Amino acid sequence: MKKIKISIFIGLISTLILFAGCTKEQEPGRKTIEKGNKKITVILDKNHTVGEDVVDKIQVYEKVKGYGWLEDNEIFGIIEDEKIEKEIQDEVYDLRNIPFLKEKIVSPENLPYGHINISPDKKKVFYVNEARQIGYILNLKGKIKASVKGLYASELSEAIWVNNEELVMPDKGTGFYIININGKETKIEDVENEENISKAIKLGNRIYYTTQNELDRKMKVYDISTKEKKLFIEDRVMDFHLSLKGNEFILETSNLKEDKNSLLLVDLEGKNKDVVAEGRMIYGTSLSHDGSKLAYIVNSRGEGEEGLFLIDLEKNKRNQLSTSYLDIETELKWNPSGNKIMINAGEVKEGKWLNKTHVITLK
Repeated sequence: MKKIKISIFIGLISTLILFAGCTKEQEPGRKTIEKGNKKITVILDKNHTVGEDVVDKIQVYEKVKGYGWLEDNEIFGIIEDEKIEKEIQDEVYDLRNIPFLKEKIVSPENLPYGHINISPDKKKVFYVNEARQIGYILNLKGKIKASVKGLYASELSEAIWVNNEELVMPDKGTGFYIININGKETKIEDVENEENISKAIKLGNRIYYTTQNELDRKMKVYDISTKEKKLFIEDRVMDFHLSLKGNEFILETSNLKEDKNSLLLVDLEGKNKDVVAEGRMIYGTSLSHDGSKLAYIVNSRGEGEEGLFLIDLEKNKRNQLSTSYLDIETELKWNPSGNKIMINAGEVKEGKWLNKTHVITLK
């Protein structure tokens, strides 16, 4: 695959639909329409410019925090204000339907956890209670399968599902911690001494991981059987993601001299390297479930193209979906079919943080 140099299509300004259950005074730029017994406020938001040829619509759900998808049209998250009736085209499976989590929630604005990770089969959840620095594996009925104690909250938040049975995460920056749903724990210690392990993904007997030592960033691979480690790739790797098929990695790399980031596709041996995107700052990278589409954010600090981009890896085509979302820190979330992208965003309103879940539907 050659480096993609296809022009970006910047389309018409999208119409964003916000759903409200109560009548408000009409504001400029807003139009209220009837839908059955409910009212919908349509807002023309000039901050969202979309690729006309690939985007069907962008919907914004206020006071909704989304953590992922359970089905194509079912968001796993929380509606923060139960008193406000909402009309949401995508169904929301509320976290408060899970008994264990409901008991831990003091209020919708003050959730005790900062990390939610859904298993590949969408039947189990790993979540972190940051105040107690405990991670829990539980099913959607609230039954706790296992818990993780003793690790730092930042390491618990890096937990990644290996499969539907176990997770792997860094352990005190020097090794790895593996736990399965039956509570079996495996510790792999003293893999690194001077470099701090920041992320790990396990494939068979191999653990791929990134390290950091001041400005030095590396990606390595550790063999559990032989206890040997080696450098995976020469590039300065900031972050990496495994395709859902498990046959390749997408790497976010950084070149300090050129002040440029790149997205690379590589195989499991670190070879067959393809540069698929470049920009001053690239983050939020996410592959669709079938591995055919790649979404990512470029922030050029106002000195070049920036916004949310989509690459169709099969058609070798790139589109700009939006000029917004430059401050998003969380990963973009694809629904199973790959026709919707969920983004958690928000704003400070009247001195309080207002969560917003954005759903981009592709044509």
